[in-house]
Amino acid sequence: MQELLNDETIDFPFKESNGVCEMLQDNMCSIYESRPIVCNTEKMYALLHKTTGMSVSEFVKLQAISCVKNQLGLR
Repeated sequence: MQELLNDETIDFPFKESNGVCEMLQDNMCSIYESRPIVCNTEKMYALLHKTTGMSVSEFVKLQAISCVKNQLGLR
């Protein structure tokens, strides 16, 4: 994400050694209301669309890939 947007400040700050978010408890986000921008689908799409022109379908495809990788503990 940092490379795509050329922004070093965009990062996923909560990581466990297996790549699963440490804020995930019982398969739910424990900091949902204050989650970082990379976890906020609407804000990330708006940012990506504004900076790269990414379409909704491209974004949904990337989100799906990311979700599968997260579920499998891959990065």
